[in-house]
Amino acid sequence: MDVRLVCSLDSETTALLHTISHRLGLLLRHARIDTMATQAVLDQLTATVTANTNATAAARDALLFFAQSNTDLTAKLQAAIAADDTVAVKAAADAIAANNATLIAATPAVAGAITANTPAA
Repeated sequence: MDVRLVCSLDSETTALLHTISHRLGLLLRHARIDTMATQAVLDQLTATVTANTNATAAARDALLFFAQSNTDLTAKLQAAIAADDTVAVKAAADAIAANNATLIAATPAVAGAITANTPAA
């Protein structure tokens, strides 16, 4: 069963309803635009956080690698000292010096890569 309601409105009420409908449409369009702008801001923020996280992780990994390498070489040096093995002590000391030289030489490149891959605040 199809029921239709027909009502008669005066021209002033019809004009008011038309104005309300038009303004509601404008508000809905602005709400969609605001939602899209908000999503774009969130996407940019997510990308920035990801880049910062990746740069931080890369720096952390590089530092952990050198720290572990230093720990390993220190253990070898301590073992050589404990064994009173002067040749092994010299080899371990030379390895520690080489490791430190590598770290010092790599520092500018690592810092540059972190800076290059980290968006400005």
